[in-house]
Amino acid sequence: MTTRCNPKAEEELHIAIAHWIAAHCLPFSMAEDALFKRVLVKARATNHKYVPPISYQVAGRLLDANFAAYKRDALDMLLADAETYGVSIFGDGATIGKTPMINILASSPTNPSCVLDVVDCTNHMMTAGKKDAWYIAKQILPLSSDKANMDPLDRLAMENLICKMFVPRDMLRTED
Repeated sequence: MTTRCNPKAEEELHIAIAHWIAAHCLPFSMAEDALFKRVLVKARATNHKYVPPISYQVAGRLLDANFAAYKRDALDMLLADAETYGVSIFGDGATIGKTPMINILASSPTNPSCVLDVVDCTNHMMTAGKKDAWYIAKQILPLSSDKANMDPLDRLAMENLICKMFVPRDMLRTED
């Protein structure tokens, strides 16, 4: 048994969608967007008493939940063939406004662009620090797997290995 939608209600929904798109200066192609269509499908599963989230929910826990899902999916894709092909980890320094940052990124055949972390370097820079290779390596190191069980000598060896990717051998430091 199939249920047919009321043609008048369907047209009113089309008009409401068009109004929403135009009123918020969204591209007209938004009506065909896969995420927007997903919203409509999910809306069908709710009852007529559904109340959309308020802006604080969207900017708070819902944004956090979206980010957690994105991060989980991105990491799963990144690590899908890691044992076969490995993963490249790299950093990109930036200053946004007056805030010094480092973007820690990773790449693999199954996910060519994955943001692992964005590090605020303000405190480090305020103590006359630099966003040099040693500092970047120390930001990347905590993202490596099994660091909690790592022997201190192995940790130092790994720091030196990461630094070798960034600096000439004569500039490497062995102190912490």
